[in-house]
Amino acid sequence: MMRYIDAYPFGLVRSGFAMTVWGVLLILGGVISQWGNLPYPGGFLALWGVITVVGLAVQGLCQVEHQPSNYFVWIGAIGLGWAFTLFVIYVTNFSLFSELAPAWLLLLGLAYLHTGYKIDSRFYTLGIIHLALALIFEIAWRGVVKIDFLVNYTTVIFAVLAGVAVLAAAYYARLHVMARRA
Repeated sequence: MMRYIDAYPFGLVRSGFAMTVWGVLLILGGVISQWGNLPYPGGFLALWGVITVVGLAVQGLCQVEHQPSNYFVWIGAIGLGWAFTLFVIYVTNFSLFSELAPAWLLLLGLAYLHTGYKIDSRFYTLGIIHLALALIFEIAWRGVVKIDFLVNYTTVIFAVLAGVAVLAAAYYARLHVMARRA
């Protein structure tokens, strides 16, 4: 008989498997957004809307039962990010477009810091990386330091970072379950 932890690929638990799928979707979304021919802004918003819904469902699967306050912090961070995104696209007519990645990184970094406080201190690392990259993006976009690849590939860099962070979270979930069973 197969143990529960071995029931999913790479020995992931159900929540870890769901986070892995979400992490891969984030990375694919970044690649499609950067190099795909999506109608803008409709196709871009639809793609990221679907990825967001999947992400919220995964967060719900992972946290609603045991960590509802952390789930609400993530909903708040994602809600603020979407509000700012829609503001940038429809109110400012893209004049603040360069602020999207730093704003999202800031919000996600703060949510990861909260997760580190509430669930597992390993998430502090993800929060600090997000916050540091938000600062680096801001510096690059303002021209304080010339970092062309960061400015030219903002979407894919942001999405890969977000996807890798979620993949790390999936691994953390596996370690957490294994530690509880030991």
